[in-house]
Amino acid sequence: METEKIDQTKREIVESSFSAGNEETIEAVPDTRFMRIHMEPSKRISILTMTGVLSGAVAGGYLGGRFASWQYLAERSHNLPTTVSGWYYYHKWKNYRVILGAFKKASYYGLRIGAVVGMYEVAEAAIDRHVIGHTSAVGSVTSGFGVSLLCASVSRLPRSSFARLVKMGTLGGLCIGVFQDAVDWYEYNRFPFYLQPIKSLFDNK
Repeated sequence: METEKIDQTKREIVESSFSAGNEETIEAVPDTRFMRIHMEPSKRISILTMTGVLSGAVAGGYLGGRFASWQYLAERSHNLPTTVSGWYYYHKWKNYRVILGAFKKASYYGLRIGAVVGMYEVAEAAIDRHVIGHTSAVGSVTSGFGVSLLCASVSRLPRSSFARLVKMGTLGGLCIGVFQDAVDWYEYNRFPFYLQPIKSLFDNK
């Protein structure tokens, strides 16, 4: 009897551990409905926002340093140094100005581009989850249109530039969304819902 009880206890332990392992495996499977570029929304938002910040910082640093160099040359062109020590201090202060200008523009562009990318990703993820229920080009287009409209309004651009920025944002969102829908169709056999009427026409034939 004691041997049977021990065997039963061992069997229960093995079964419980096996079921627990299965539950962990099931929980570890990601929900592909909201994944874009093979990343979940929270991970995608953080990574792409940081990428936007770094890209803006690099571009801003380059532009700011070059502009500061030209500005310093223009300010000193009428009174250039004539001695070795004069040229030494000329280049020394020029380097300071270039570094300062690069830092200012890097911060400016990095924060702005990072904020725009972050707003776009948050809006896209929110539409995917709470409106459509899965990733779709509709969410990308809506996010691109909304964020570009907000940026153009805040910047108070002229009418022509305003329309151009909104068109570029909407077109960019459309390209991103269509590409992601094509990836989902290929990998998960998830046919875009906005193409269902066209598919139905061919199926009926």
